[in-house]
Amino acid sequence: MSDQHKTIHLHWARPSWIMLLPIVLFGAMLACEIPFGSDQSLQETVNAMSVQSTMIAESTNAALQFQGTLIAGQATQFAQQAAATQDLLTSPGTEAPVAPAVTPSPSEVPPVIIIDWSTAGWTLSKSDECHKPGDMCWIGPNYKEKCSLTSKTSVFIDPAWPRPHLVYWNRYYSEQTGNFGYIEFDVEGQAGWDRRKKIGGTDDQWHQGYVDLKDFSGKNISVRFFFEPDTRTGDLTYIYIRRTWYLQDVQVVPDYSAP
Repeated sequence: MSDQHKTIHLHWARPSWIMLLPIVLFGAMLACEIPFGSDQSLQETVNAMSVQSTMIAESTNAALQFQGTLIAGQATQFAQQAAATQDLLTSPGTEAPVAPAVTPSPSEVPPVIIIDWSTAGWTLSKSDECHKPGDMCWIGPNYKEKCSLTSKTSVFIDPAWPRPHLVYWNRYYSEQTGNFGYIEFDVEGQAGWDRRKKIGGTDDQWHQGYVDLKDFSGKNISVRFFFEPDTRTGDLTYIYIRRTWYLQDVQVVPDYSAP
């Protein structure tokens, strides 16, 4: 035989042995499991091995086909979802969904505390006479001069507020029963001060006062506490009548239930 023929023979011989190797190993495994009886022929053993090999191959193929089908279905579903998302984002006039804004109810809106004031005649004092001893409070003690305490910053009265009120703590004393104090408002779009409440006589215990602001809904307002002594002339008794007005914790409350 020529070298060329030998080469060809060896080339085809190697794969044949390699292909037979699993069968030989599988047969050895079956030999351990399939008992050889004295009357059992080699042909029967080979047939049994062939049947088991076929069953294993069929089971393996079925499992692989099922896994392939499952993977293909998941891939198709993912592709459909991705295409739908892309269509939504690229459609004209379509925007990504936005969570709706949560609007707090009026009872949850905090009060507007007024702390920035312009004063003429009123004094800010830290005294045991204040609502909370040791705190700061405003005192209007002038006997014969007009005094005013005016908020520097206006407050917008939101139409959504059901019961807006100006709420404050105060106490006052007068040797006469006439009025000497007034609560007034500078209202957006109106001329002059709108006088809404009068203070007079004596109530020398700290108590909470209030003024309904519903009439000012939708407008900006500023508040003024106006202290006015007796202006009658010709009798010094009226000029030097003692009048004192203490004031503290002024705020606008969106939903105040007046007593």
